[in-house]
Amino acid sequence: MIKSTLEKVKRLFLTKEFMVFLIIGGMSATLNFFTGFLFRQAFTGKYFYTISIWVGFTAGSISSFILNRLITFKAFDEKVYSQLIKFGIILIFSVLIASGIANIFMITYYSLNIGFITVKQAETLTRLASIGLTTFFNYPAIKFFSFRKIGFKKKDI
Repeated sequence: MIKSTLEKVKRLFLTKEFMVFLIIGGMSATLNFFTGFLFRQAFTGKYFYTISIWVGFTAGSISSFILNRLITFKAFDEKVYSQLIKFGIILIFSVLIASGIANIFMITYYSLNIGFITVKQAETLTRLASIGLTTFFNYPAIKFFSFRKIGFKKKDI
């Protein structure tokens, strides 16, 4: 059973499609990161860190939807608004995961009174970690839910 599960994971993640997803994800993550970073630089209040995560996430998500629909999955079987709604549902879960990870890391940073990195550096590292960790949730969710092929068969997994 473990061997068959590992085979399914390999067939899912060790593909050209996943590599394209990672490249597009990298571009969207870069947009996410820098949009959030610039927002955070412009607004320095206590709650703007979390808001900057949402702002960056929104910018990256828009580019991710467009590029993945057109390039990675070539998903033209369904109407765009149907795909957009499903993509949005996935992203709500993803941003909650990313925000949760980021806030847990920052609470840990403050609790441990870590002095060898600044708050800004901790926020930057935390943002990068949360973006990276959500990638492995997003790929199968987007592939099989948002951009699934209408004629999808179980053997395609």
